[in-house]
Amino acid sequence: MYQSAVRFWKKRSLRFWLTSGLVITISPFIVFSILTYAFVHERIVNPLLALSSEQLDIISPINNLQTTLWDISNTVTGFAINGDPSHREDYAVQAQRIDDAFSKLSKASNPAHVRLNDDIAIAQQQWLSVAAHSEVVLRQSHIHGNQAFGSQVIKFENEINRLGYELEQIYEDLQQQNEQLHQQVIETLEHANRIYVLVLLSAVALGLLGLVIINRSLLSSMDKLTEGASKFATGDTNHHIDIGIPIEMASVANTFNNMKNKIIEQHKALELVANKDGLTGLFNRRKFDEQIEQELKLAQQGGYPLCIIICDIDHFKQFNDTYGHLGGDEALKVVAQTLVSGIRNHDKACRYGGEEFVIILPHCAGNTAYMMAEKLRQNVASQVVIIDDSKVSTLTISLGVAAFPEHGQTSDILVKHADQALYKAKELGRNRVLMASADC
Repeated sequence: MYQSAVRFWKKRSLRFWLTSGLVITISPFIVFSILTYAFVHERIVNPLLALSSEQLDIISPINNLQTTLWDISNTVTGFAINGDPSHREDYAVQAQRIDDAFSKLSKASNPAHVRLNDDIAIAQQQWLSVAAHSEVVLRQSHIHGNQAFGSQVIKFENEINRLGYELEQIYEDLQQQNEQLHQQVIETLEHANRIYVLVLLSAVALGLLGLVIINRSLLSSMDKLTEGASKFATGDTNHHIDIGIPIEMASVANTFNNMKNKIIEQHKALELVANKDGLTGLFNRRKFDEQIEQELKLAQQGGYPLCIIICDIDHFKQFNDTYGHLGGDEALKVVAQTLVSGIRNHDKACRYGGEEFVIILPHCAGNTAYMMAEKLRQNVASQVVIIDDSKVSTLTISLGVAAFPEHGQTSDILVKHADQALYKAKELGRNRVLMASADC
């Protein structure tokens, strides 16, 4: 047996001997890596994942609340403008969505986060106040010029603004939790680094070569993780922790990167506000440019039609001169609301600039888009603008329609053809719809 063992070892290559020596050398580091893996997961990864999961459960209902609050504001304001009874039904659906969102928030909240729970409770109480004012407005008969009715609408708007402020407070509480946890991550990593130094010193006797190799791999990985955590804690969200070896630290780095990406996604929800026109609530020009390119790419890949409608308020300068800029702003809001209510859920209405609007219609052929544009023209013509509780003359719009792929393969060409059709509609007397032609 002994002779067989001797022959076995004598036949081994230099690589085998070096590998065996390295295995003996790095044994303390293997143990250390396992302990560090468990330690970091317990003190960093698991708390971060728990916070991320908790915040995702809170962010989603808050986003739903903000979106639905905008819808409720439009619904109640729309009722105040035109008295359409259907707004009451819309309000009931939207109010139920808000109640459901608050129910999800209550379930998702952590009892340990007292301030966050208090803010959620305040927001819920504020919603009850908003709901009370909403119902007061919606129960009343719609009477133009009724000052008491107008006062109720103003109270409703004030209450819903306060609720929006409370939701922003919840976002600030979440950010504060992030900052506290980031500080805990830094302290934990520093503690782990001190433990590593002790293990490093104890492993020197096992071999200088193995020590150098493992020192480069583990210390480099630890430094990258510490650097990444520090940069993220100070607001550098673009930094990516790239660790290849050892696998334990790579797993920690990947988990940290995933957590960072989830938090970034939460902040992206807030960026949606930057894509909206402040006056009308529609997507702005920057968002239109982004959306049309995206929708065109999908239409080209899927082989389905797409149309755009460009519309312009007729004689808007004269309207502004007559009723002032506040009156003009009210007219823009009325037209924007009418356009949104007249299109499909997946269509996108944008304010293109000034008194000009543009609508993206995916999965829509040219003849269908033309009929939708005509319906929108009629809807706008039937609206009445109310300025200082007084009716003013109705508005009209002119519209130009262009279809992909008939009138162009790129966004610039489509917009150009639709704009030329709009220009011709105005030349022919305004208050009409024209489809772009191939020779526009």
